[in-house]
Amino acid sequence: MTSQRSAGSRRIIGATVAAALLAAFGVATGTTAASAANTDCFATDLHVTQWSHANMNTLLTTTAQEAAAAAAAGYTETGYVFGASSTQLAGLVPAIHLYKPSTGEHTYVNWQNEATSAVANYGYQNLGVAFYVSPVKLSTCTDAAEIAIYGKGGIHQMAATPEQRAAAVAAGWTYGYSFHAPGLARVLNPTDADGVFSIAIMPDTQNEVLNANDTRFAERSNWLVSNRDELDLRYVGHSGDVVNWVEPGYAQYQRAEDALDPLEQAGLMYGLAIGNHDTMATGVGGSVRNAATVVADQRNTTVFNQFFTAAQMTGVQGQYEAGKVDNQFQTFEAAGKKWMVVTLELWPRLGAVAWAKQVITDHADHNVIVQTHNYLNGSLQIDGAGQSKEVWQYGNVSPQYLYDNVFSKHSNIKVVASGHTGYAGTTSVTTPSGNKIVTFLETYHSADKNPVRLVEFDVNAGTISTNVYSPRGNVDMGDTKTVSGISFVG
Repeated sequence: MTSQRSAGSRRIIGATVAAALLAAFGVATGTTAASAANTDCFATDLHVTQWSHANMNTLLTTTAQEAAAAAAAGYTETGYVFGASSTQLAGLVPAIHLYKPSTGEHTYVNWQNEATSAVANYGYQNLGVAFYVSPVKLSTCTDAAEIAIYGKGGIHQMAATPEQRAAAVAAGWTYGYSFHAPGLARVLNPTDADGVFSIAIMPDTQNEVLNANDTRFAERSNWLVSNRDELDLRYVGHSGDVVNWVEPGYAQYQRAEDALDPLEQAGLMYGLAIGNHDTMATGVGGSVRNAATVVADQRNTTVFNQFFTAAQMTGVQGQYEAGKVDNQFQTFEAAGKKWMVVTLELWPRLGAVAWAKQVITDHADHNVIVQTHNYLNGSLQIDGAGQSKEVWQYGNVSPQYLYDNVFSKHSNIKVVASGHTGYAGTTSVTTPSGNKIVTFLETYHSADKNPVRLVEFDVNAGTISTNVYSPRGNVDMGDTKTVSGISFVG
């Protein structure tokens, strides 16, 4: 998912700068517009930042990559403007990003036929859908933002605040049209003043997809959606082993995908760690499929990536490998701070480790939550403690290697969650630099419950609290703990 901006300059952006911007924003075509009206605040998972240039170009970004390209191109950040959706929710229309090489202009339109005409007749390039917004005013949004497009002399300019709109009119620009979105207060959530919000972490769900009549997985998703406001829930994670094995017809994958639909329909951001049972390494019945090829099979996640994509999860800002969610990161804002969830494959490859280190370094102002399938053992110690190895079991780096080379090196890492072995528990570790990291284990493999770990962050008190609850049977499953002394960044 990319973002965009509009522009209003006759000067051509330099070739190097243009290339950097185009690389950051990507190229995607084939969009469709929605026509239904949306008159309410819609769910936002993208925070759009406005940038301006001395040559009058304006630019909107939603990712760190786009922001870096904008800064390198000489743009100056002017702050958050509005929120947008990365998916086409009911009543929203796509903002299609257009770029005109001859003038260096960036603009966007809400209609596919206009985008097609701009490309065919006026020298624009179609860079695809940037995000989704409302074509009409948001009547119940107290802080709704109007982003207006003005034209003059064959070029366009965006005005995203009342002051900018007034200035555009005073300078002789002609109003074209507007799109609408929740404004800054909605994006940052007015309830964030209390400094408290929560995330949820699903344990290994492999036993919940074996039977078509087992509805525990879907019940959990529906419960999270129903209690979203009460929990102030911002993200749903999963510690891996979503399914039990790859089988002909992929029935287990289909059940899991269907069970996650309530999260997607509610616009609730989620991410899935990949466990050994989610790869070709695990055969029918749950044992190793082929001992001779198990290492290569561990990296064969083709089926998983057919059923679970970055577009479904929303908020994905980057991936180690294009088109694969094995290693990816998502960002959001809550309690007045920035957060990033980094999902790592099981016993990750050295390249994935290097990628994760760079991502975490590049987001030093984000509090980081890491989810990977194996980190703690059943005794709540690092699995294989003391063995910092680049080859581990039938994967690559060991959990100890991850701690030594990643987790202990970055002071913005606050949580590491895993499953795979043992049962459940919460502990913490203080790194040599004095950073406290809370670590969660949630495996369970329950036969009749659908446990979910609830994690509450209180950035004002410096605490992370947790408990495990099963919607099936309305059961408190324990592991109720509070870890204090957490120093959040930002």
